[in-house]
Amino acid sequence: AIEVQLPLTDRPVNLVEQGFDLQLRFGELPDSRLTARLLAHNKRVLCASPDYLLRAGKPKSPRDLIQHSCLFIRENEETYGSWHFHNGSRVETIKVRGPLASNDGECVLGWALDGHGILMRSLWEATPLLRSGKLQRVLSSWNLPPADIYAVFPSRTHLTVKTRVLVDFLIASFEPHRLSKDGAW
Repeated sequence: AIEVQLPLTDRPVNLVEQGFDLQLRFGELPDSRLTARLLAHNKRVLCASPDYLLRAGKPKSPRDLIQHSCLFIRENEETYGSWHFHNGSRVETIKVRGPLASNDGECVLGWALDGHGILMRSLWEATPLLRSGKLQRVLSSWNLPPADIYAVFPSRTHLTVKTRVLVDFLIASFEPHRLSKDGAW
């Protein structure tokens, strides 16, 4: 008996000022005053179409990405064009470039499938395309920062019953994805 209104945005939302009961957020939490519950681990990977990799070559290190067309999903207030990598104790931040960017992930995914460049995508979403061969992993020995999925709400002590029920439902529904640390769905 919960009524849902679902505004979608990649801009920061002030839950209290804008009157939201709950926010689903990917990535780091910007405000420590809010209460957050981890719903799912969300590993990200780099991938590109076989056609693009045949034409441009497969990068062997993060620094090689400077010579590639990288496709961007502009989300939140992330630093545009900076991709962060780690491999054991090695850490690299690379300022990559590319001809195409959008705040719509489906659009950017379409560009990658059409052979326009390399994109960063959640493993759970890329897995079927990787299995089918429509996309190939790039730099698979390097890890990217995760974009874990959280339910965020203003205060645990003043949580309405409807919000508490929804949070409990989401936590139960996402449990297998929370237990899987590798982000595979």
